[in-house]
Amino acid sequence: MRLHLWTVLISIAAISLLSGAYGATELDNYFNLRRQHQAMSLKISEIKTNPEAYKGKVFELRGKLSGTARGGEQTLFIIDCGDGCYVVNADPDSFPNLSAGSRICILAEVGENCTIALSDLRLVALAYESDVLLREQKAMEAEAARKAKEIAKQQQKEAQAKLDAQRKQAQQKQAAQPMAAEQMVAAYKNAIKSYNKKLSDAEADTIARSILAFGAKYEVDPRLVVAIILAESNFRPDATSPKGAMGLGQLMPGTAAGLGVSNAYDPVQNIQGSVRLIRGHLDKLTGSADWSELTWHDLALALASYNAGPGAVKKYGGVPPYRETEQYISKVFSIYKKLCGIEN
Repeated sequence: MRLHLWTVLISIAAISLLSGAYGATELDNYFNLRRQHQAMSLKISEIKTNPEAYKGKVFELRGKLSGTARGGEQTLFIIDCGDGCYVVNADPDSFPNLSAGSRICILAEVGENCTIALSDLRLVALAYESDVLLREQKAMEAEAARKAKEIAKQQQKEAQAKLDAQRKQAQQKQAAQPMAAEQMVAAYKNAIKSYNKKLSDAEADTIARSILAFGAKYEVDPRLVVAIILAESNFRPDATSPKGAMGLGQLMPGTAAGLGVSNAYDPVQNIQGSVRLIRGHLDKLTGSADWSELTWHDLALALASYNAGPGAVKKYGGVPPYRETEQYISKVFSIYKKLCGIEN
């Protein structure tokens, strides 16, 4: 049957909307076929140049449906792509009803009799352009989110490596310039008195010796102990929080009792309990790893356990999203890095 383009029957009100019969499954099929045939890699301009070389290949067209015609064993429809109009053959049994003017995307196969005018195209799959664009946008957003996550992970890895290198450099520098025991005590004593000028020489000396002694006993860097105590009580042995936390390391009554601390306001007992507590958290989190093997992440989790309790860390699988805990870790780290000579 000879068909004349100027007599093409354009369906308007009598044809139902594509969305009524063209759902998510068909859209999935469209994207699967587009990916399978690598349709996005072919351009109309390339096919027109040498249609013979592209017979059997599938490419994508996007444009406005101008009209449809049915006759015999084929359905023809015209798609206006802006740079030209193209006639596409379709199986009438599988071709859905479309409204004229609809914006559509099609996958078309280059037929055996195709010329530079692309006169022999066969429909492979079809979808609304709006649905295709929406899914492509979601895919781009998902890919952007994935890349952003990878970048953040890499940046975190690089930051950790930088901090580890600085920490190692600081340790090597310290090891290269060993300080006599009494010089160490004097240095810590002077620092402690600068934090709390109300302390007597004897009190500052006791606190300094306790920090160094229990830091060595439990293998915890005494500079971290100083940072914790400074953040907890500002080196006030008689400090009591509204929640009942006591002394230099702000031990709760139950925690103090469990650590064998009978008087949490006694500096020596309090420091021993506090250092033992932070070491206990580190052991549980890292399997009793040596201090030199610990990462900043390990220290952050131990500090979170010290501040919010190990139950909160276990519940959230990491540092709990408590503002107080996050600020506490940040404060302790800031002090500790400064004491270690590490740039924040």
